[in-house]
Amino acid sequence: MRPAKTAAFRLQFSQSFNGVASFSGPLIASKYFFSGGNSGNLTNVQFVYMAVAGLGLLLATLFLIIALPEVSEAELQAEANDLADSHGEVEDPQLAKPFIQQYRPIFGFICQFMYVGAQVTIGSFFINYVTENATYTSAEASNLLSYALILFTVGRFVSTALLSVFSASLILMCNAIICAVISVLIASLRGQAGVACIMAIMFFESCQYPVIFVLSTQGLGRHTRRAAGLLVQGVVGGAVFPPIQGALADKFGTRVSFWLVFPAFLYITAFAGTMWFKNGHQWTSAAEAEINRQARLASNGYPSQETAAYATDSIDVKDKSVDDIRYDENAFKKI
Repeated sequence: MRPAKTAAFRLQFSQSFNGVASFSGPLIASKYFFSGGNSGNLTNVQFVYMAVAGLGLLLATLFLIIALPEVSEAELQAEANDLADSHGEVEDPQLAKPFIQQYRPIFGFICQFMYVGAQVTIGSFFINYVTENATYTSAEASNLLSYALILFTVGRFVSTALLSVFSASLILMCNAIICAVISVLIASLRGQAGVACIMAIMFFESCQYPVIFVLSTQGLGRHTRRAAGLLVQGVVGGAVFPPIQGALADKFGTRVSFWLVFPAFLYITAFAGTMWFKNGHQWTSAAEAEINRQARLASNGYPSQETAAYATDSIDVKDKSVDDIRYDENAFKKI
């Protein structure tokens, strides 16, 4: 979806509602499906799964009959070229190479693998950690998990707001650093301090999946669709990490097993930091940077978008809309 500059914001916003379902679903189920006389048998469970299957079929039917927009590889490449032109850059020669040589989505896949693995293990071993590392019962630990999932949801909405101001790579780097530090504390602290840390990490990890996805696929031109498919496969990390942590927990205890997620967040930090420095270590978001750039041009005496519309003959942009005009300082000097 266009524009590419706000992709991180839009994906983060849409993913935020996934967090809403993560904590509201169990609450609804416990109150309306798994209470009463049938709470101990499978009667209510089968109706829940029948409802899920029915909803899946309904969505599949809608996708079948609705004409969803399909972007061709040529359009994706043209958009990448336009994005480079708008910033006065030349086309990246790396994009002319085959997909197997596009290293950013490959490193992004590893990053997504690490993140999903860490996220799933934190959620899977949350109750074990709380009951073993502090004086909480299983029921109390389950309630704390619900509160942690609420923090996860709040974190995604907060990140959505921050992405409208700060660059996506900067936000990812900061959150990954915080998660790396907290993971060390989780593996080291005992009692309520450790419980507070494992709840806090749910907040700071929440934004990472959508941001990693966007950073790994943005500006890849004709390779975008293949890159997106590769990034989605990174969820297999959620199947690899838990058995490893389970083995560590059996041998060393649940608290010590959380050292497993520390290198995962270190890798995410390295990936985000590389992207941030590669993109000129910008603090502001792409949309905010564009606004600031146009304001800077105006303050330097260059025409605004409206003024430039009357000068298309001078900068050779005939037959283009106002939105397609390149705000190039050298071009404006010709006006």
